[in-house]
Amino acid sequence: MPTFALTALRVPKKFYKDVGKSRRRFLWAGDEEVSGGKCNVGWSTVTTPEQYGGLGIRDLPRFARALRLRWLWQSWKNPERPWVGTGTPCDASDRALFAASTAVTIGDGATASFWFCSWLGGQQLCQAFPTLFARSTRKNRSVKDALHDDRWILDLRRGDPDVIALQVVQLAREIRQAALTLTPGTQDCIAWKLSASGCYSTSSAYNAQFSNRQLTSFKSII
Repeated sequence: MPTFALTALRVPKKFYKDVGKSRRRFLWAGDEEVSGGKCNVGWSTVTTPEQYGGLGIRDLPRFARALRLRWLWQSWKNPERPWVGTGTPCDASDRALFAASTAVTIGDGATASFWFCSWLGGQQLCQAFPTLFARSTRKNRSVKDALHDDRWILDLRRGDPDVIALQVVQLAREIRQAALTLTPGTQDCIAWKLSASGCYSTSSAYNAQFSNRQLTSFKSII
């Protein structure tokens, strides 16, 4: 039941706190009240995957993020679904993880997002050029729409041109150097970089959030 809820909703932080307290109580005190003295291992270690030196109990906030990425994947793979375009429970952090975990190949440019997909240099343009992104009035343009007559430049709000001029020139140069050619009738493609099949999986999205940890042999020992 929690898995279904975490997939569809952004639950409040109090939910994670209350569930975490119940899990600690069950693990360390057999469902009785638990105190710090009864906790034999730090909870951050308990909720780290075994291959990174933990005990492998799910870290709920990270698990919820991995589940939510399914919305972004399905938006690409099944754009005919009735909920596509109505919004998802994903936030900027979810989108950043999704962009880092996927590789986009541009066809006609109609599906890939100009600002949010990692279609240029393997990084989201909203992160590579945060000032330009903040000034843009049309953040949801596709690559096709944004590149047509350089609309992404026309979208920028008026203000002191000296603040953004250098970044505009830099981004325009990178786009030109990429020599991107849109192919009408060819759909944009996306691949999940964290699995051999190229398809999204919750487990790979979850483990990717621990990739900064050092691999250990703890899993085989357990």
